[in-house]
Amino acid sequence: MKVWNKNEVLVLGEGVSEEGTSNFTADQRGNSVYIVFTNSVKWGDYIKFVITVPSHFNLNLSTAAGEITILDQITGNHVLFTAGGDIRGKNINGGMNASTQAEISFLEMFLESVHSNCRRRHPVKDVKGKANFLTSGGNIVCGNFAESATLGTAGGDILVRNVAGGANFKTAGGNIKVASLQGSSVLTTAGGSLMVDAAIGKINAKTSAGEVLIGLVHSDAIIKTSAGEVEIGVAATNTGKINIQNSSGDVEIRILQR
Repeated sequence: MKVWNKNEVLVLGEGVSEEGTSNFTADQRGNSVYIVFTNSVKWGDYIKFVITVPSHFNLNLSTAAGEITILDQITGNHVLFTAGGDIRGKNINGGMNASTQAEISFLEMFLESVHSNCRRRHPVKDVKGKANFLTSGGNIVCGNFAESATLGTAGGDILVRNVAGGANFKTAGGNIKVASLQGSSVLTTAGGSLMVDAAIGKINAKTSAGEVLIGLVHSDAIIKTSAGEVEIGVAATNTGKINIQNSSGDVEIRILQR
């Protein structure tokens, strides 16, 4: 997906045979443009569509086996679905609902963020709206969320820089790393660790087999782990309740004057 300053939609296809053009349709209905392509050839053939739209445009993209890549900044509410490829993009202005069995990435970076130590290798990509991301088998890697974010993955890590609204993150087999949580948050992993630099709002963090590391807690906190260490810093001005349940690991709490 690309953006230009024209009030038009341009579709360019690569790898589509002359016979395959009969499987392609484009139809405008009011302000909506419907583009459909059904692949009748064998899997493995390289087919690519480059779609250029106005900068303010609502996307609803669905593909059975390919990647979805947004190259430019697009303002609107977007729905992205692919059954077998990655979803990648740059800054998104508006809401986002993305689903894939592979990886969702809205930045070209890796968060190495534990105890106020967040280093980035590439510019952060942002989502300026409500986000709902789901992947069955890959990581979710994003920058800043301006509103609430619901992220779920069955087999990968969740790496996020900042969430201004509420956060609900869940992974069945990976780690969750976040630099800053501004609103109320629920973090759950069945087989990994939970690492947060700063939790401004209330936080509920639960892991079955990993450690919980939170650099600074400003409000209420419920922390549960069955087999890992718990290490948190609590702001001296915090008047909330801290509830920690740990079956077999060490617990370290530090009171911080900041």
